Amino acid sequence: MAKKAHKQEPALPGENPTQDHRISIEFLGQAYVLNHRRPSYMPSTEPELINWIRQYTSTAHAKKADFSAVFGGNSQSTFSVSALEGMLSRIDNALGSLGVIPGVQRGVTAYKNLLLYNHDNGPITAPRAEPNMVPPETAPSNFSGLVGIIRQQVDLLIQQPGYNQAIGRQFGIIPTPSSPIDPATLDPQLLARIIGAAVELRFRSPAAISGVDVAQIWCAHGNEERHFVASTSRASFLDTFPMPAARTTWTYYVWYTNAAGIRLGAESEASVIVP
Repeated sequence: MAKKAHKQEPALPGENPTQDHRISIEFLGQAYVLNHRRPSYMPSTEPELINWIRQYTSTAHAKKADFSAVFGGNSQSTFSVSALEGMLSRIDNALGSLGVIPGVQRGVTAYKNLLLYNHDNGPITAPRAEPNMVPPETAPSNFSGLVGIIRQQVDLLIQQPGYNQAIGRQFGIIPTPSSPIDPATLDPQLLARIIGAAVELRFRSPAAISGVDVAQIWCAHGNEERHFVASTSRASFLDTFPMPAARTTWTYYVWYTNAAGIRLGAESEASVIVP
């Protein structure tokens, strides 16, 4: 009696399970255990991270002569602009390949992740050539992906004699301080609208403005006399004051105060017809 064949999971489109697709076999195992940790000065999302690395690499190219110990090595050195540019080129190849052949998307993603985050898995070997896929370039023999390379470069860069905070901001490793806001120009930019039996107020969040504690909300219910409604540190408020029997206009006023209760900036006004 013939043995019953074991059912196998179908291959993804473009994958041939009888061939040694190194990019789908060797990289998947290594990329599975990658730790995507990164220094705090790097962005948290991958598209932003890659754009940040491009800017860092461009700055490194411009500052190569000033910091030759950090960026002047050859393409096989961690401390090299050429290594950064070579790794970025391979990431671009991988990203381009992801949109070409869905069947090897997992393997190309693993390759791209290794180029970014590899810390402990040994040298990154270029994948075998596949049609319309990552080209068989010779990858740098460093043992770390771009995140690890840049981390080591920054650790050395901040020890160099010519380094200062202005240089750090150019490289994106020190945040650029935001311009202080003049309290006299603060405007809550109040908006008001009816939602059911209530009025929704929206304004610039007090919590997002340096020096501001809360927004003060007042209302004139159909006359010129203002009544205190609430104070809040949020960017919105739902006023559930009972609606009048006859149609009338409610006018809301919002302004900011600091922790000492001192009024800051401009008063913002918005009206709604209720009910």
